Amino acid sequence: MDSSTPAVTPPSDPAQVDAANPTITLAGKQYAYDTLSEPARQLVAAIRASEEEMKSIRNQLALMDVGRRALVAQLRLAVENPEAFQRLQNPESANPPEPA
Repeated sequence: MDSSTPAVTPPSDPAQVDAANPTITLAGKQYAYDTLSEPARQLVAAIRASEEEMKSIRNQLALMDVGRRALVAQLRLAVENPEAFQRLQNPESANPPEPA
């Protein structure tokens, strides 16, 4: 987060939240959630939703990275050992059926 973006840090662990007095931290200063105006509460909700969406997208990117790494490994095999790659692509051709 850059310095022009205010840091809103809602409690991240519900077990650590004082349910009677939830607070948010904005630029290093704490505010009691129940003293915020309704528009401010809506902004907090929007920030939380945005953070959840960003977390979901980071997880999706991590999965895509795993897939990309697998493709790179396959490409490396295809370039360095085409026969082995072909056997992986067509496993039934690697073990032809025995004559009856």
